[in-house]
Amino acid sequence: WGFALNQRIKGKPIMIGQIAGAVAESGQVLLVNPANGDAVAPLQQIYGGVENNPVTDGVNMYIASSDQSIYAFESTTGQLLWRVRTQSRLEAQPTVHEGVLYQYVPSEGLVAVDTRSGTRLWANPDVAGTVIAQRKGELLVWDGTDAVLVDPASGDERERVALPGVRKIIANGFVDGELIVLSGNAALARFSSR
Repeated sequence: WGFALNQRIKGKPIMIGQIAGAVAESGQVLLVNPANGDAVAPLQQIYGGVENNPVTDGVNMYIASSDQSIYAFESTTGQLLWRVRTQSRLEAQPTVHEGVLYQYVPSEGLVAVDTRSGTRLWANPDVAGTVIAQRKGELLVWDGTDAVLVDPASGDERERVALPGVRKIIANGFVDGELIVLSGNAALARFSSR
């Protein structure tokens, strides 16, 4: 089967249970049954595409768009649940965990949004980057230069460590999983939580 959209898909499609979700560069939002190619819901349209990947909590699809908005779509009906407008183009990767979506917004810093209502819970203008893991109850944020621990309830910065030479950090499990660190000299290291 095939499904034609009016522009290509840049962000990595996601699985939401048995439904696949994707966003075209034009802002078309597709929710499809990958077994047969049938659209689960009518195509939705947002005002821009994505420079990152949509995310899911297993029920809904969340999109941080280049049109300066964060969207939540219900996966089985395609219904728009909420939209949070920002003053910046959103390019950083969003993260969703335990009912909260975390998104770096250049004009506001790291922002936490309640996934049920779209309400902003907090913003920290001093923290940039992507939430990549939770370590001992605190969020681990990586901005390409610094690793920052942030309190998930308040957004307060707990600790910041500069990691010169580190190119990428990957968590193999969001909560207290091992961290895989790739350095600029092609060295790979694995760190376990203590």
